[in-house]
Amino acid sequence: MSQMTPGQARVVDPILSTHALGYRQAGLIARAMFPIAFVGMYGGNVIEFGAEAFKLYKSIRAPGTTTKRIQFGYQGKPYAIVPSALEAPVPREIMRDASQVPGLNLGTRAVNTVLRSLNLEHEYNCAQLARTAANYDSNHKVALTGTSRWTGSAGDPTADINAAREAIRSTIGVYPNLVTLSARAFSAASNNAKILDRTKYTSKDSITPEMLARLWNGAAGGGR
Repeated sequence: MSQMTPGQARVVDPILSTHALGYRQAGLIARAMFPIAFVGMYGGNVIEFGAEAFKLYKSIRAPGTTTKRIQFGYQGKPYAIVPSALEAPVPREIMRDASQVPGLNLGTRAVNTVLRSLNLEHEYNCAQLARTAANYDSNHKVALTGTSRWTGSAGDPTADINAAREAIRSTIGVYPNLVTLSARAFSAASNNAKILDRTKYTSKDSITPEMLARLWNGAAGGGR
């Protein structure tokens, strides 16, 4: 018999039980932007009240005169849930063998893979909804081009964020409480000359989401 190779000598290749290769999803943010509301049926109505409480009325009256009345109401806006489902079949025989060598629970892996795929689809659909400019009126969107981009010489992230905060406040009466930045937007903001100039006397550290949150008077989510 000729000299054996290392692979022939091993007969069965060992499994590194503490090391595995695979893909990992980056931090998903859809639920931070579009919180999930649990409902009991596939369709129904969402009650929406009017803005009567935001209107200014003249309530002053002379003693004994008629009290002025205001009207209020609400309406139901319909919602509908579109069913969706995925499955990842695992034959019982394969699941049994995998549990012995290399010691994997394929049932758990199947469930987790399906959940991750559903979450990724939900993330994509929410991103399409949030990033479609046609979903916003002219007062609630701005196109940064050329030097006005955050990577440009005239880019000013703080001015842009403040203008956006004020646009939202003037519409709904309260300021927004969350800023979500993509990885590219966060990189542009953290390397922007005006941002660095604002923070050079307060910190020598790299720009962090928490620093931007304090600068912009709210909460920030960055680098995603």
